[in-house]
Amino acid sequence: MVWKRIVQDDKMRKRITERIEGIADSLSKNKAYDSGLLGGEAGLSLYWKYLSIHSKDASHEDNFKNSVGLLTNAISNEPMDYTFCAGVSGILWTFAHLVNNNMLNDSFKKNIGEEIDEFLFESSIKDLQLGRNDYMHEGVGPILYFLERAENEFCRKSISKIIQEIHKTAHRFPEGFAWVEAGFLQVYDSKKYNLGLAHGIPSIIVLLTKVLQTRIDAEEVKKLLDGTINWLLDKKNVEGKNGLFPTTIPTEIPYTSRVGWCYGDLGISIALIQAAIATNNDDLKKESIKIGLNAAKRTHGYTGVRDVCLCHGAAGNAHIFNRLYNYTGEQEFKEASLFWLNETLDFYERNGHFKNLVHFKKNGKKGVFKHKNGLLEGIAGVGLIFLASINDIEPKWDRSILLS
Repeated sequence: MVWKRIVQDDKMRKRITERIEGIADSLSKNKAYDSGLLGGEAGLSLYWKYLSIHSKDASHEDNFKNSVGLLTNAISNEPMDYTFCAGVSGILWTFAHLVNNNMLNDSFKKNIGEEIDEFLFESSIKDLQLGRNDYMHEGVGPILYFLERAENEFCRKSISKIIQEIHKTAHRFPEGFAWVEAGFLQVYDSKKYNLGLAHGIPSIIVLLTKVLQTRIDAEEVKKLLDGTINWLLDKKNVEGKNGLFPTTIPTEIPYTSRVGWCYGDLGISIALIQAAIATNNDDLKKESIKIGLNAAKRTHGYTGVRDVCLCHGAAGNAHIFNRLYNYTGEQEFKEASLFWLNETLDFYERNGHFKNLVHFKKNGKKGVFKHKNGLLEGIAGVGLIFLASINDIEPKWDRSILLS
């Protein structure tokens, strides 16, 4: 893909550049929460690398090298689980991503034994057999790492077997396939189907799309993909003032969902557009654009946006609309991205920080803002989004959050 930067205005570019450097200064003074990809050091390493390429500043490259050293040591010496969000598979995905994009040599492999791949595969299968199918915290996640190394025979076999387990656990309906909400969410309700990109059916659509592009078990994967898309589109509400799709099924009508990465129409649109492009399905592409355009109109009223983070904030919306613009060329997506970028900048200028709102309280009471460094809910993610808006380097890091 030839990436088109959306920010052309010099004044806005200056505002963004100031915030990018401010984020770098903050990250250089604060340690990561853990070693993981979506909340810890691995996510910070992506920021340092993409920033060093953009700025040509040697100090940022030094920070990147230091970050890689910390991650290599963590993999070798620290106990951690296998998960994509905070565990081994996410860190190894980071290394593979950097190597595949000529941002890192593969010498780090000497510190990583091949038995780690077996550990990831076995852990994935075990969780999938228990119905634990979340990509961030459970059995589906390692497939993203294996996809980054799809030229490797063991990784290809692992992908095939993981797909077989995903197929086995699918619930079959006349309209297609679906999976019960991820295991770690079942403390709330074990009989719901999750429609969020973070933890639900759209994430499986993206992963099936990625596997289909490798041609591994292509016939089975295409059948699963088509059936899952059909099931999802069957749940669309024709009149969707506050969302065309619900957060979960079953739910009450009219549907209400936020505008964000984690839940809502925006995540569904970006999942479906990837599937449409991969399968050359013009009808599906048109449908995904309609869903995205409906989300683009939701700038006032209920959006669920209370901070700026990638997961559920203004910057995340800016980046997804930026991706949709680059996928489709639709001008409305560019305008929506610029709107949410301005919201992100205005948030900083009002509050003096990019902190994440946690422990939100209703009934007019204010929530508590907390500083986070990470990719998904912290300033590293905001910084990467800013970088993607002002330069022509495709933000391939967002494969980690299922946007490409």
